[in-house]
Amino acid sequence: MIETHANPLAGSALACDCIVTMLNQRHIVHEIIAHAPVTTARAAQSLALPYPEAQAVNLFLKDGAKAHYFLVVAHAGTHVDLKCLRTALHSARLSFAKPQELQEVLGLEPGAVTPLGTLADTDHRTDVVIDQSFQHRLIGVHPCTNAATLYLCTDDLVHVLAEHGVHTIFLDMSSKPCT
Repeated sequence: MIETHANPLAGSALACDCIVTMLNQRHIVHEIIAHAPVTTARAAQSLALPYPEAQAVNLFLKDGAKAHYFLVVAHAGTHVDLKCLRTALHSARLSFAKPQELQEVLGLEPGAVTPLGTLADTDHRTDVVIDQSFQHRLIGVHPCTNAATLYLCTDDLVHVLAEHGVHTIFLDMSSKPCT
């Protein structure tokens, strides 16, 4: 397991190296593409990365009723309806977490949000919610820096998260109406 209790490396090239080392130790097939730092999904789309169908957008949300967080992973360009998401997660009102909370809970800076950041959440306050259309497919996420994109199978990502006690939920985030 990666030592994450203090997470002094989050958001740095060293954190990226640490994640790549962890994946290599577990013989997880992956590809990392270094690129100019990006702070928005729109900026990432302009990079012409090799697997556009695997590009993800990550939202760090807070449950308004308690100090619990959700890191939502959807396809780039997907509209995530927070009211529908709230209903599906049986949550109170969801809102975007503040940058200070992102730093405190995941050790990340805005623009570098990634499900891999939950490895630093040793208090397990964050659940990862992934669009079910990524299940058993390639996914592209930041490796704790917004200057690279890491591609791996979503199943492997979920396995790594589970090894560290991170709860993962798959939800349909298509644009159909809430039920």
